[in-house]
This record gives sequence, structure tokens and C-alpha cells, in this order.
Amino acid sequence: MRLIDQDGAHLDANDWSERILVLNFMFTSCPSACPRLTQSMRQTWDFLPEQTRDDVRFLSISVDPDRDQPTALKEFARKHRADLPEWRFARIDGAELSSLTQRLAVFEPGSRAVPSAHSMAVYVFDRKGRPRQRYDGGTIDPRHLAREIGSLATLEQSSKS
Repeated sequence: MRLIDQDGAHLDANDWSERILVLNFMFTSCPSACPRLTQSMRQTWDFLPEQTRDDVRFLSISVDPDRDQPTALKEFARKHRADLPEWRFARIDGAELSSLTQRLAVFEPGSRAVPSAHSMAVYVFDRKGRPRQRYDGGTIDPRHLAREIGSLATLEQSSKS
């Protein structure tokens, strides 16, 4: 998968391997839902315990890659206070985006895959890349999500011992 982030850099799985990944889909020209979800995710980051933050990475992938070039992604991140080193905003082209969004059921089955039709789901993957939870981003409670991420981090740390 060829992800390109807000700095124009290529990302690969090593960028978040051995870390918990919090993933969502968005697009920068979204007038309301994507900015709200980004703000909720930023609040989630703020609520994470300090000792957990090194173990967590956030990734927001655009469902509008034609429009969301790195400069647009960077501006969106800055505007919504999500311009953190641990949070990447990325784009992925055509077939790879389609394959990923199908695997994660980002669009309702049978619906057109247009940016405004994507789900507001937030996905949490463990350190081995396994999906652990899918949250409804429209009703997300940042404190609750931060506790869930913290619990996963603690559980995985204790299982390493």
C-alpha cells in the first residue's frame, strides 16, 4: 500500500509497527463531520496517559485523493490542531483505496464510494496489526476511547512480560 502523508513522504507499515494504530477516513473539503471527528480524535489524544502516547499512532486516510494532495492534508491537520508527529494524514490512490475501504466497510454495501458517503468509523488495531475495535465516530466519547486505547496498551505490555 502506497500511502503518502501530509509532508509528501511515503508511509509503510513500519511507521506504526509495534504500536497501536487508531485509523479513520476523512476528506479535507468536508464541511462538518470530518472536522468534528478530527477534533474528537485530537481530544482522545489529549486524554491518553503520557506513558501510553509512545505506543500509539493515529492515521487519517483521505477518501478524496484527487483533491487531497499533501498540502491540503497538512493544512487540514494544522487547522484542526492535529499536526502532531504521532498523527499522519495520508492519501492513497485508486485501486488500493478501493480495496482498503472495501475490506474495512468504509462505505455502505451497494452505495457509491463518494467522499461524502464514507462512514465515520474509527478503527483501533493492536501492535500486530489486528483489528481490535471499530467505533462509531459520530458518537465517539474521547475519554472512553482514550481509556480503551490505554487498556489495550497495558494489556499488550503485560502479555509481553
